[in-house]
Amino acid sequence: MTNKDLIKYVWNKNPDFTQDKIQKIIHFLFKRIQFLLANRERIEFRGFGIFDTKIVESHKARNPRSGTSVQTEKKLMIKFKPSRNINERIN
Repeated sequence: MTNKDLIKYVWNKNPDFTQDKIQKIIHFLFKRIQFLLANRERIEFRGFGIFDTKIVESHKARNPRSGTSVQTEKKLMIKFKPSRNINERIN
């Protein structure tokens, strides 16, 4: 599903709103999620899942193509843990 598909889906379910208004709401929601994750805050959507961050320390890794060792940099990774409801619907 693309951003455009999401906007059309929400608009079809809520024809009282304009597509422009829905686009602004979705854009604001995604920007807020990005901001919170960048600031290492946990985001929980009941019935959907939890977004969290984790620091991955610098370590030695191997380039699978050439076989040479490289040093990775410390970085912030995003984790997602789906809710039980999502897992049950998928499986």
